Amino acid sequence: MGWQGVDSTYRVCTEDRSTTVGLQRAHAARASRSVDVATGHHPFVSRPDLVVAELAAVLSR
Repeated sequence: MGWQGVDSTYRVCTEDRSTTVGLQRAHAARASRSVDVATGHHPFVSRPDLVVAELAAVLSR
């Protein structure tokens, strides 16, 4: 599939009470890299600063 050749990052939300960390890590195994963030299910709402920092790091490569 086309997406398999695309550089990708999976954000593992370690305090998520909706999706287990184990399931998130299984999904993350398909990405190019994963980043652990100490947030709940919606880090872009609860910790947008972490999301922005992650994006900035990826874009500066």
